[in-house]
Amino acid sequence: MSITFVRDATHRNINSIPAGMLAALYTTGSVDIKATPADFQRHPNAIRICQDHGSDITADILDIEDFAATPADAVKWVPQARHSFATNRRPGQRWPGLYMPRSLITPTANALTKAGLSGVPLWIAHPGMPQTDAITQIAAASGPFPVIGFQIRFESTTDFSVFSTEWLNHRSGAIVAVKATPPPGQWDDPDFWEWKDVVIVGVGNDGKLHTFSFNPGTGQWLKTE
Repeated sequence: MSITFVRDATHRNINSIPAGMLAALYTTGSVDIKATPADFQRHPNAIRICQDHGSDITADILDIEDFAATPADAVKWVPQARHSFATNRRPGQRWPGLYMPRSLITPTANALTKAGLSGVPLWIAHPGMPQTDAITQIAAASGPFPVIGFQIRFESTTDFSVFSTEWLNHRSGAIVAVKATPPPGQWDDPDFWEWKDVVIVGVGNDGKLHTFSFNPGTGQWLKTE
């Protein structure tokens, strides 16, 4: 597990983000908050935050706090954002997560659980939290709502967070083909392709891992897990 430092800022304060540091920017909001196309061009890998009631389902994070989204909004947004991720609506979208203060963790978790949603990453506002504690908790995160980021300092023009690099790198997009050593058996013979079945494994919109097998003889897909 590795950690990446992040600073979030509104459009008005975009110039306060140090060069070379990963940014977190807003995709919704008033003109002084919402990042412009030029802002995203300057920070192409920025975390994208939707801070209204969930209008941007291509964002990486939905902001749950006063004057932004609610736990009920999250229940609607998460499946839509996951569908966006799965269909590559915005290449590079991260596995959808939620930002919130600690006071909203329990009501949000309860709403998600009632809706049957799990595997939802959380970015928690925890000003004053020691950086070492934040890193330790991110490294140990598990369960249906793993914490992938802590916002530990509120500053005048930007806020400072520590994030799971693994979550930051879990992005939608085309699969890049790589050359690999074939497994043993018939695979070693390039002229012998007698397929008995085909198996695919992937994470569904419910956040769970599923396995399907395809039988070329019958043309049927069968869910095996």
